[in-house]
Amino acid sequence: MNARHLRGLTGAVDVPTAAYNRAMLVLRRAAGDNDLAALLGEAGTGKTFCALSFLEQMTAAGRLTVYLQPEPTATHTQMTTRLLQKLTGARPTGESYYRTDDLADLLTEHSPVIVVDEAHRAQARGLDQLIYLKENAPEWTLVLVGSDLPAAAARVAGVRSRLRGRTAAFGALTGAELLSTLQAWHPLLRQADPQLLQRIDARYCAGRFRDWAQLLRAAEDANDELRARGKPTHPTLTTRLLGTAVALAGFDAWEVPA
Repeated sequence: MNARHLRGLTGAVDVPTAAYNRAMLVLRRAAGDNDLAALLGEAGTGKTFCALSFLEQMTAAGRLTVYLQPEPTATHTQMTTRLLQKLTGARPTGESYYRTDDLADLLTEHSPVIVVDEAHRAQARGLDQLIYLKENAPEWTLVLVGSDLPAAAARVAGVRSRLRGRTAAFGALTGAELLSTLQAWHPLLRQADPQLLQRIDARYCAGRFRDWAQLLRAAEDANDELRARGKPTHPTLTTRLLGTAVALAGFDAWEVPA
């Protein structure tokens, strides 16, 4: 679980989960071989954080890195244009055919590590363009990230077979791993009642980092309000603090666990 998943959340630390560690092995191997890799899983489970952490490591190692979120239904031309912009810092001109050639030359020259997040939003031709570039200018690393990526990849010939052995899956945390991760993640959770945490997760968060981050940010805001009024703050998450956080976060329609 990560400390940077939601702006405004303070006091949290990065906590690698088992899924994160497995994914990092897959990504590092892909980078070492200049291969293709994929991160799959539902929204809010840590895929994007893992991908960004991986890019930070690659940058520190001296690799050129690119993070791209394609437009919904991005075409092959839009995908090429966006990548050229990322690599050159300027808006490309000219026919799309020449743009593809220019991009292939840049990929060969710089051997970047490129992460395409929400890759499933692109049109089939947009994904196909990425695979075409990978096959014709292979000396770079491509990481595809998305919750609906398997369905999108099925529309493009050869993608699934190339991703076999280079795919890592993320899922909602449960059981002992959920509790240990939460308690290591944020000071408000360190001494929290495990049964309360389980009830909160069952009612509000379903093992998703993003939902926990939203709830904790609201709990921090509640403590800030108490501090501003000269009243004692809550050092740990309790039912009382949770009730205030739920109201501040706009979760009023949800029942606070007893």
